[in-house]
Amino acid sequence: MKRIVLAALLLCSQVQAQVSVGIGVTVPAPVYMPPPAPSVVVRVTPPAPQVEIMPAAPFPGAVWIPGFWRWGGVQYVWAPGTWSAPRHGYVWAPGHWKGTRWGWKWKPGKWRPA
Repeated sequence: MKRIVLAALLLCSQVQAQVSVGIGVTVPAPVYMPPPAPSVVVRVTPPAPQVEIMPAAPFPGAVWIPGFWRWGGVQYVWAPGTWSAPRHGYVWAPGHWKGTRWGWKWKPGKWRPA
């Protein structure tokens, strides 16, 4: 009886090993596009940028888009950085807060020609 069970287990494991097949599919990474920025002037000075520890790049040639402070309506909220696929012929220009005589206005980051 033990021999029959052992033979059945060996047979099942061989069949399972023959059926297990892996397929690799490569999906292109998305290119980061910043969300549209509402035209808001904030009277509160933005905090200094946070120091971010960049995780390992998910693929060769990935471009790091640094995090930034966004206005949440009552206070600044940190939007963490992200990796993006590169845009051929372009470099990432990070967004920044620009001081005006009325307050602080957000200038979103964008891809600009290299």
